[in-house]
Amino acid sequence: MPMPNPPKDDGAQKGAQKPINLAVQKAMPTGTQVHDALMAPIDADLTTENLQTLDAKYAGETPDERRKRSDRYKLALQKYDIAFLAWVNGLNEKVNQFRQSVLAYAEKKSGQIDVDKMTNLESQISNLTGE
Repeated sequence: MPMPNPPKDDGAQKGAQKPINLAVQKAMPTGTQVHDALMAPIDADLTTENLQTLDAKYAGETPDERRKRSDRYKLALQKYDIAFLAWVNGLNEKVNQFRQSVLAYAEKKSGQIDVDKMTNLESQISNLTGE
């Protein structure tokens, strides 16, 4: 039975509730890129490029060799799931850290603007009252 070819990956998120801004979408890696980056060190046979060559590569294998390869692939896919979860968690952590730093910067700037406004207002009141 031939290995299925992976679906075409245009980088768009199918089934997303809200469309992603085009600029953000362009910055995101495609599913193929993520899959291959994570899978290559686990089992190169299961990268998208190599999936198409497996029938030829293993044309002469025995049923026992095929079973062993199938078991190897099952283990590789389990490792991939772990690697993918770690990647998603790492990405979330980086995004959340950056978000927190942006919010802290905005709060600091907002506070500085408020201090500047208060100083200016106090100065104007002093000028009016002659103090």
